[in-house]
Amino acid sequence: MGQELLIPYITRRHTVASGETLSGLAQHFYDDGTFFPVLAAANHIGDPNVVRVGRSLLIPELGDVGHTVVAGETLSERARRWYSEAQLHPIISFPNRIADPDHVEVGRVLIRPGLNLRHTAVAGDTLRVLAQHHYGNAEMFPIVAAADHIADPNKITVGQVLFFPDLTDF
Repeated sequence: MGQELLIPYITRRHTVASGETLSGLAQHFYDDGTFFPVLAAANHIGDPNVVRVGRSLLIPELGDVGHTVVAGETLSERARRWYSEAQLHPIISFPNRIADPDHVEVGRVLIRPGLNLRHTAVAGDTLRVLAQHHYGNAEMFPIVAAADHIADPNKITVGQVLFFPDLTDF
């Protein structure tokens, strides 16, 4: 009782049910159906009109203020720094209502959508090595295993996409 707990941010997930669409889910989660490109980008969905029933979708949190734009910065570069993938720039552009991701007003404060850093496993990767690289501490591998629903932290496969909970506020 009275102990302060530190809870890392982990991206919310949603399993698609029959009849659900990305625009309907954007309306539900963001109160704006036009934000469907945020869901499409976060989940690497090429055709936003096609979403498979039973698929687990990542739902980025859009309420977090996070960054003041500096001269020469683009949203592609910011997406690479925040999420490891430049092509995820729509996750930033839509909630910030920025039409051209290559031209952002200097000094503007951006909403930093919550979406955990991702990494695609390559040969030789282990959760311990990746925890050391991302957090500076190999013993933090259980956080990655829990966030990615990995039952056996000694077994990851080449090509597996891993998510790293955001610990920057801790």
